Amino acid sequence: MFLVQACNSDDIGDNFYTFTGETVGQYIKNRPETYSEFKHVLDTTGVMGLLNAYGDYTCFLPNNDAMIRFYKSKGKNSFKDFPVDELKKIAYDHIIKDFSITTEDFVEGFLTKQTMSGRFVDIGISSDETGLVYSINTTSKIIEKDIEAHNGVIHAINEVVSPSDNTLVEAISKDADFSLFYEALRATGLDENISLIKDESYVPNADWVARENAGYIYNYARVRVPRERKYGFTALMESNETFAANGISNLDDMKTYAKNVYDDIYPEDASITDIKNRKNSLNRFIAYHLLNKKLPMRLFIEKYDNTGMNYESTGESHSVKVVDMFEYLETLCPNTLMEVRTLRTTNEYNVFNMIPSTGKAIRLTENFDNDAVNGVYHEIDNILVYNDDVERMIST
Repeated sequence: MFLVQACNSDDIGDNFYTFTGETVGQYIKNRPETYSEFKHVLDTTGVMGLLNAYGDYTCFLPNNDAMIRFYKSKGKNSFKDFPVDELKKIAYDHIIKDFSITTEDFVEGFLTKQTMSGRFVDIGISSDETGLVYSINTTSKIIEKDIEAHNGVIHAINEVVSPSDNTLVEAISKDADFSLFYEALRATGLDENISLIKDESYVPNADWVARENAGYIYNYARVRVPRERKYGFTALMESNETFAANGISNLDDMKTYAKNVYDDIYPEDASITDIKNRKNSLNRFIAYHLLNKKLPMRLFIEKYDNTGMNYESTGESHSVKVVDMFEYLETLCPNTLMEVRTLRTTNEYNVFNMIPSTGKAIRLTENFDNDAVNGVYHEIDNILVYNDDVERMIST
């Protein structure tokens, strides 16, 4: 049984919207001519109760036409034709919990908080004669924005949010711009290292689950226990065009390039010709492009810039940003780090392995935040290596 208890408005503070008379769930229920199909999904799965409860939610709300088109695209006629667990995923794909955001705070790329299904929402911003146009995961447009409810904010959309179920390796394999990188990924066997989705051996700690269910507070926050452990990976990749501009047109060219770089750093391993050996030069070259965590563009370093805890909701910052900020990431290439920094002089984020003496660095292109069920990939503008210059820069 779920109990909703009234609370003193003095306890709400500035982080919640002014009461409008409806929760997110009530808003959907009260407009059956527009949202009855999504309401059926919420009712069938029990998720409607969540959207009627006290909390803070962002809901990307598909209209009836969008839902019917979605049914047909899946070969179905009605929500009744879907199993309940699939309906729950559909519902969760549209809801972000403990996070409400208006379009005023949108930036292009992934939002920093995942949906309840564990996927990032990709925001696109363009303009037409009516003003700014906001898209969700490329295919869906916001047709009514910033609808404020008692427990969050709603954005009405014209297509169902349906993220790809491709793994990171599958997503890369289908992108023709990265066919050479994909060929090397498969040839080295490193595709197997970034294919995991879920840790089937994970079991939540029963004592902590009981504490969560009892509403236990620890360090001023309510205890929350992950019910599953998922894997995440990131690939930073050069396109075929970038490789070609650097004299790399096929796998043999890439082997030669990698050997020239990594045999210099690891001369003791120069004789290893098996490209599936983790100490082989080509294997090191590809592995250095891979991270064992899912990092959308804003999570490399920008999200962690010292802006203060209220920055996302109010824009208020308590920091004076005059000093470059650095983060160091472990790659899948053994015993190597990658540096990512801010550049205050140009107000840049995501500057990788910058060599101070030359200013040479790797940057993301506009082709970033390509999502997959267990990771994300970004295109980079030049060849990424761990060479003598990078080793000296990181060690000093």
